[in-house]
Amino acid sequence: MLADPRFDSFPGSTLNRRRSLRSGRWLASITLSLALSLPHVASAQEVSAQAKLYFSNGVELLQSSPPNYQDAYYQFKLAYQESKSWKVLGNLGLCALKLERDGEAFQAYTEYLQQGGNEIDPGERAALEREMLLISGNSAPVQITATEPGTEVVDSRSGSSAPAQNYKLEGDTLELRLRAGSHTLRATAPDGRTLTWEVSIFPGKEASHHFDFDAKETPLGGGGGGGGGGGGGSVHVRETGGALRVVGFVVTGVGAAALMGGAITGILAKNKEDEATKDCYASTDAMGNPIQRCPPSGEAALDSADDLAKTTNYLLIGGGVLAAAGITMIIFGGPVETTTSAKLEPPRRRLAVQPVLGPNGGGLFATGTF
Repeated sequence: MLADPRFDSFPGSTLNRRRSLRSGRWLASITLSLALSLPHVASAQEVSAQAKLYFSNGVELLQSSPPNYQDAYYQFKLAYQESKSWKVLGNLGLCALKLERDGEAFQAYTEYLQQGGNEIDPGERAALEREMLLISGNSAPVQITATEPGTEVVDSRSGSSAPAQNYKLEGDTLELRLRAGSHTLRATAPDGRTLTWEVSIFPGKEASHHFDFDAKETPLGGGGGGGGGGGGGSVHVRETGGALRVVGFVVTGVGAAALMGGAITGILAKNKEDEATKDCYASTDAMGNPIQRCPPSGEAALDSADDLAKTTNYLLIGGGVLAAAGITMIIFGGPVETTTSAKLEPPRRRLAVQPVLGPNGGGLFATGTF
């Protein structure tokens, strides 16, 4: 435990936290219990009573059931502004991560580890470094600009349990790190005018958007990536490399071949079953239950037909999933450098298709806006 004896008696100064470390798609989790105390600063500088109060409020909000990460985030942010102590950054980073403010979480953890040095427990350091790898691996940098200074941007991610997050352009540019997924960013100028950008964020692929509140209403230009709602703008989407498209064509070809193979084995299985059952006859077992009896040659043929039927199922399911995955790679895998000028109109309809493979079969999962 990191402790400062000057504040051990302060209510709520110690927080036992459980960190959720998620892999791949943030699904599997393990937990590690960590402890933080109310921060201390250099001996020449005292922590203000207000900073203590903000920190204590944040601790209580995190200890509530369920934890109130949104309000705790603002309390820890105020505590850090008042104290400038690195020890607040651990809790601030945790709240930012839970709210999917991934850029702020990464920055807070980075400064926490750098400033904490040897005072940070090795187990806690290792846990935070793993979380930072997950953040960088499941998000992408996004740059926002606008014609109106002081524009506020609200971001929400489809399917996320985190509440929509508010940001503000303090200068000409807003640098964000957004988690992979379908995002809707709504910009509001100081005079109340609004614009909307809907975008799909892919891990590691940068994106940028310009909210142009003064754009004239013009037909929607070529390219993709941006939309407007009550305003216009231009968006630049940059994706590196086109190798994914090549892989997509290969995967699609393999999937098509598997589907053709499944069709052939299905026909063979049916023919074998018909041939095997032509000499079978209806009978009963010792308990009087009706059964089908076949000669030994027919039984062997039925087993062979059964094996072919299983092979058919594997080929059709696997081929369908591979074909869908390959088509998705072809659509989204190419290098893109586009500029889109949009008229002031509602977001356009979009459709995204994902292959799904389960223990009992597979298929396609479609999402979008209509």
